[in-house]
This record gives sequence, C-alpha cells and structure tokens, in this order.
Amino acid sequence: MASSVTDSNNAELYQALIKKDEQKVLDLCEKYAEEEGPMRVVTIHKDTILHVALYSMQVGLVIKLLENLSPQYIHLMDRKNSGGNTVLHEAATYDKLLDAVEMMLKLRKNLLTITNNNMENPLFRAARYGQKAIFKFLSGCIVKDFDTEELEKYHQKFDGSTVLHAAIAAEHFGL
Repeated sequence: MASSVTDSNNAELYQALIKKDEQKVLDLCEKYAEEEGPMRVVTIHKDTILHVALYSMQVGLVIKLLENLSPQYIHLMDRKNSGGNTVLHEAATYDKLLDAVEMMLKLRKNLLTITNNNMENPLFRAARYGQKAIFKFLSGCIVKDFDTEELEKYHQKFDGSTVLHAAIAAEHFGL
C-alpha cells in the first residue's frame, strides 16, 4: 500500500462502498488513482475496494472498477485478503457476477490457479456456493487452458477432495 494512504481516506472509501454510493466510490478511486485504484486495501482484513464491492454485490460498480483498472495495477488482482481470497474467489460465489469473472480472467488469467487459505481455487468456491453459471465457465476455462495433468490439480485439493466433494458437502446436487 502506498505510504500516502491514510486511515481517513480508507474510511471515506469504505463508507461510500457500504452506502452503495457508486459515483462517490468511482470519484474517490480516480482521486486516489496513484494509490492502487480499486486494488487499494481499505479494511483491516486486507480487503481491497474491489473485494468490498464484490461482497456487497454491487455488480455495476464491480464492472466499472474493472474497466477503470489501470494496467499498472492489474498484477494487484493477485492480492489476497486475510482469508486468502483474491477478487476472483469472491466473485465466484455469486452467479450474477459472471460478466465480472470473465473480465477478471481476461485481465489476469492466473487468478484461476491461486488458492486461498483453505487451499481452494475459485472453481472450488463456485462449487461450494452452488454457483452453476460461474462453475461451468471456470471449469471450461480450466479445460481449455490446461493440459490433462494440470486439470487434476485444479479439480482436486491437496487432501484428495474434489470439486464434486465440495458441491455435495454444501448440498448443491444440481452442479
């Protein structure tokens, strides 16, 4: 995080996010563009502006933040919050964010391979939350982009559990 970022700036951004004041969030992101834009950390849990917009299911804002993300900060999409989740992990939990998921992977394809503190990649999160559209999309990306040996790695966790186990454990039988 840039050294000029202050707690009061973060508080102002966080309040705008919580109040779902989309224009104020966009204006503040532009104002603080030199301080990581939407990838700026704004909570004690290491959530970025984009993480918070995703949590609060502000689909329109998420799309605009991604569209306005400066190329110099795209690598910060790999940034994890205290739960180890990237923005793609968070987006994978809500089917209405499919357009955002597609945008994220166009910007930063490796997000698909990053695991969180539970050793889950975004595909596992989609399965656990029963998000069929995102699960199908992410699974298709994995099949298209990785060879057979790598496929197993992304469909199975270190403990041997698979995305099928995750879906069944969460009682998402239609996945």
